[in-house]
Amino acid sequence: MEQVLQAAALCVTASLLAMVVRRGSPETALLLALGAAAVGLNCSFGPIGMAEWLEDALPYAAVPLLAKPAASFPGEDGRMVSLDPAHFAEEAERLLAAGASLLGGCCGAGPEHLALLRGLLDRHPIVASPEIDTQAAAGEREAFFLSDDLE
Repeated sequence: MEQVLQAAALCVTASLLAMVVRRGSPETALLLALGAAAVGLNCSFGPIGMAEWLEDALPYAAVPLLAKPAASFPGEDGRMVSLDPAHFAEEAERLLAAGASLLGGCCGAGPEHLALLRGLLDRHPIVASPEIDTQAAAGEREAFFLSDDLE
């Protein structure tokens, strides 16, 4: 049970850290080095824009990618705009196509939203995490893969 709790804590930590930076490569490599069980985004700006982050993170992720967006997004005036379940599911389908294998809903996602997500997950093939046979290192703005044939 302790291992499950540790894995869950790493997953939540990875989700919160990645939410802050919003881009894939450096933070994904860093979180993997810290032992993250999964890496992804939570709540924040809703599902719109998460697909780009997932696409950026996928080549660096040797663990599942998660997306748990709010059922809303910031409108032009800065106010949050709610997504009905059908629109939320459309955006979630983009997240799955971008590489998410763990999917959920955060603020504003009700039973109807989650029921549509369940249906998507049942029909969508899981995108396997790539096998990475090199070590990753990350600077402030980019990630690097170190191989045995360094010159």
